[in-house]
Amino acid sequence: MMYGNDLAYVHHAGFSEYARRTAPEIVRLLTPRRGISSAIRGGSLIVEFGCGGGTTARYLTDHGFRVYGVDQSPAMVKLARLTAPRARFAVGSLATTSIPRCAAIIALGEVVNYLSGRRSPAGHDRDVFRFFARAARALEPGGLLLFDFMESAKQRTFHASTRSGDDWAVVASASADGQILTRHVTTVRHVAGTMRLSQETHRVRLYSRHAMTAALRRAGFVATMRRFIGRIRVIRGDLVAFASVD
Repeated sequence: MMYGNDLAYVHHAGFSEYARRTAPEIVRLLTPRRGISSAIRGGSLIVEFGCGGGTTARYLTDHGFRVYGVDQSPAMVKLARLTAPRARFAVGSLATTSIPRCAAIIALGEVVNYLSGRRSPAGHDRDVFRFFARAARALEPGGLLLFDFMESAKQRTFHASTRSGDDWAVVASASADGQILTRHVTTVRHVAGTMRLSQETHRVRLYSRHAMTAALRRAGFVATMRRFIGRIRVIRGDLVAFASVD
């Protein structure tokens, strides 16, 4: 399982900066006066896939939105419930979780790229494209689907990268083979006077902007691809899709 207890803790404690920076921009984009959609107002329901530790959900609820967050990791959902107590959360995935009627769907952090378990790239493609069709049906008129995705592994591979905090350290490496980027992550965490070691392997499926645009169009969306969420540039090699139902 991706993002077990220790890696979920480390990710929330040490790698939430992207969510903290983009959350205010998301609120601006969802505010009617910024011209995205009159269907999205304070009190509207926002569905967030890949909610992580709840950083974005907390910001959205603090600004008057209702949030339903979904993440594959039970450990992440547990953290999210503590971080954003006014939001609702569930363990699930974009492949299988039912999407309630809502004003916007967001999935930031390359959520659409992550292959689950032993899922084949072709099977994952079907899951993602079906997710787009389900999202189109769930969105209210004028609603928004907002997600980022990894298009290129250029400058995203590395032999070893280390980062640490007060009670944790993580060592990661990343390699690419065709359209699959693989990350190996080793986590060390100090808990109650003991040191815990865990390892995870994550596989990421790369998508071109043309493939994403075509898939969104088949689902009934009109999409714009950008490298910024508001004023924040997305991670190197990524694009962000702004999609609305035609």
